[in-house]
Amino acid sequence: MYPLFELAKIVDLDLLYRIPSKGPTPVDGTEQAMDVLASPEVKLFASSDVGERSLLAVLCTDGSLVVRYSTGAANPIVHRLDWSSAVTSKIVAMTFDPSGTWLLCAIENSYLFVLPVLCTMDSLVKVNQIWDVGDVSEVFTCKVAKAMPTSLVWWNTFSDVYIGIIGNRSGELVFIDLLKGKQVGIVRLSEQVQQMELVNNNEQSSVYLLITTSVGVQYKLLLERKYEASPRRTLAEKFTYFLRQSTSESILNASEVNVHFRPVRLKPCSGRITSEYAKSRYLLAGHNVKDGLFQIYDNMNMEAPLFMYRLPSNCQQVLLTDRVMHVVSDSQLLILSNQQSETSVTISSNKHFKEESIAQRFSLARMGRVLKIAKRSYPFYLHERQEEALLQQGLDDPSNAHRVVRELATKQLTFDEDIIKILREKCDRKANTIATDGAATCDTVAESKVIVEEGDANKTGEVSFSLQREVSKASAASEEEADYVDQAIASGNLGIMRHGSSSEFMSDILHEAFSSLPSIRLQHHSVLTGCLVVTTKAVYECRPRISPERMFLDLTVDNYDNEVTEQLGVALGLDLYRLYELAANFYMKQGQFCQAIHFYQLSKCPYSRVISNLVKHDHIGKTLAYVSNLLANSKVYLVMSDRERLANVALMCFIYETMASPTSSTAWMMSSFQ
Repeated sequence: MYPLFELAKIVDLDLLYRIPSKGPTPVDGTEQAMDVLASPEVKLFASSDVGERSLLAVLCTDGSLVVRYSTGAANPIVHRLDWSSAVTSKIVAMTFDPSGTWLLCAIENSYLFVLPVLCTMDSLVKVNQIWDVGDVSEVFTCKVAKAMPTSLVWWNTFSDVYIGIIGNRSGELVFIDLLKGKQVGIVRLSEQVQQMELVNNNEQSSVYLLITTSVGVQYKLLLERKYEASPRRTLAEKFTYFLRQSTSESILNASEVNVHFRPVRLKPCSGRITSEYAKSRYLLAGHNVKDGLFQIYDNMNMEAPLFMYRLPSNCQQVLLTDRVMHVVSDSQLLILSNQQSETSVTISSNKHFKEESIAQRFSLARMGRVLKIAKRSYPFYLHERQEEALLQQGLDDPSNAHRVVRELATKQLTFDEDIIKILREKCDRKANTIATDGAATCDTVAESKVIVEEGDANKTGEVSFSLQREVSKASAASEEEADYVDQAIASGNLGIMRHGSSSEFMSDILHEAFSSLPSIRLQHHSVLTGCLVVTTKAVYECRPRISPERMFLDLTVDNYDNEVTEQLGVALGLDLYRLYELAANFYMKQGQFCQAIHFYQLSKCPYSRVISNLVKHDHIGKTLAYVSNLLANSKVYLVMSDRERLANVALMCFIYETMASPTSSTAWMMSSFQ
C-alpha cells in the first residue's frame, strides 16, 4: 500500500464546545479550558466546492450551526454561527446553492429559509444580493399543513429560475420558486421520500431528479430538457430551429398529459443507483451489495454498463473519482484503484475482490459512526505549491534548496548538428591542451573517475557506484577497475539489484517523503480527489498527501524494485516512460551509470537522447560504451544512416578517450571500437 492520502480532523465538536474559564486559576495563573456543556452530535451536513472556495456546514443536535470556510492557500476558518435558534433548531434538511453562496434550509413545517453563509464567513466577497446578506431570509411560508421534509434540493433551471424541491414523509415533491416565494408544482409518490439527487447528462440538455424512497425503491423524474436538435435545410427552418434552441420544456409548465414528466420506477437489478461525476462526465453508478459489483452507466437509460468494479463485502458507501474510489467498509476507509478493481462478469476468476487493488486504508473504529462521505476536489496546482514551500524551507539539503535544476526535459539533439559538433569541440580542446602542456605528467592531473565500491558485494549481491575525484598516478590496475562500469554498459550486463516489495525497507516510505524533491523537479502533478468523512462527533478530510508522480520517484530513488513502482504506476495510470526517464536523468547526475542506463531502457526513450545526456555530462567513455552496445546488439534495428552516425560518434569518443589517456587505452575499448 502507498501513503498517498492523509486523514485529518477538520471539525472537532469536542474542541469547539470547550471555552476558557473566566480568570486565572490559583495553580499557575493561566487560563484553562473547561467543559460548559456536553458536546452535541452531528445531525445534518452540507458541502460545496466551487473553484478554490470550499464550504461545509454542520448542523448539531443542539440546533447550532458550525461552518468551515477555506479558500486558496489561506488558513481555513471554523465558526459557530449565532442565528435565531428558533430557526436552526428546527432545521430538518439543508443544501447549498450551486454557487456555494446561500444555504437553503427547510424546517419542520416546510418553511424555507436562506442563510447567507458565504458573506458571513468572508465579508469581502462580492455576491449577487438577491437576499439579505446580513441575516436569515424567509423565502417560503407554507399556508397549508405539509408533512415533515426529509430531503431538499436546489435546482437552477435553464432559464435561470431558482427552484427549491422539498421531499417529505408523505411522498410529495413540492417545487418552490425561491425568488417569488410560492409553490409552482407538486408530484406525488406512494412512498416516503428519503433522498434526492440532481442528475445532468453530458450534453447539458436535460436534468433529471433521482429519488430514493424509505423502502429502497428508486424513481427518475425528468425536470427539464432542451428541444432536440435536428438538421435543417432551408433558411426558414434554420431560423425556426434557432428560436426553438433557446427554449426548453420543463416540468413546471408541462401539461398533465405529457408522459415524459412523470416519475419512472427504476429496475432494481443493478442495486442502489447514485449520481457520480468522474472522468469529466456525468455518470450513474449501481451498487449491488450482494454481488459486490459497482456498475457505471453513461445515462439514465442504463442499458449496458461502461465499467464494472469489484468491491469488498459490507461496503456501506462508495465514491467514484477519476483514478480511485473511496469506500467505507467494516469501520475502514479504503482507497481502491479503479484500474485494478475493474472486472467483468464474463471472467470467472474476477468473482472475488482483489486485495492488491487497495492502495491505502484508514481505520474509522474510534471515530464514531460514519454518517456520510462527500467528494472533495482540489486545485490543479496543489502539489506544485506544496513542493515550492518545502524547497523554500530547505528540505533535506538547505544549502542546495535554491539551486535545484528546473529544466527537467532534456532537449533531444540531432546527430548531425549537435552531438557531433559537441564531441568535435571537446576533441579540439583536448588536443590544444595536450599540445600546450606537452610534458605535463599524469600524476599532476585531477581526473573524475567512477569507483566501484564492491565491499561485501559477493555477500549481498549488490554493487554501488559513486563519483569521486582522485589525484593519483595512472596505473593499469586502477584503470581496469575504473573501466568496470564502461565494460558493464558495453556488454549490457548492468547487474542491477533493488529492494523488493517484501523488503523491510518498504515501511520507511510511510515516514519519509519527498526524498527525490531536491534533485528532481516535476512540471506536472496529478491531483487525486479526496473525500470528507462525516461522523457523529467530527468531520475528517481524506486529502492528498503527495502526488502519485512524486511517490513513484521517491520509490525509484529509494532503490525499490521495479515491480513496486510499476504497480503504483499501473494502478493510477501514470506516464511510466516519462517518470523512468526522469529517474534515469537523476542517476546520471549522481554518477550511477548502470542505474541510469537501466532506467533509460525502461523509459523507451530514443537512444539519441541518452547519448545527448551522456555527452552533456562529459561522460565520453560511457558514451563510447553505450554506442558500442547499440552497434553490437542485433535486437536493435538501425538503418544504415543511423549506424553511420553512431559510428561517427564512437570515433569521436575514441579519439577523445585516447587523447585523455594515451598510455592506458584498454583492450576492451580497442576491441569494441574495432
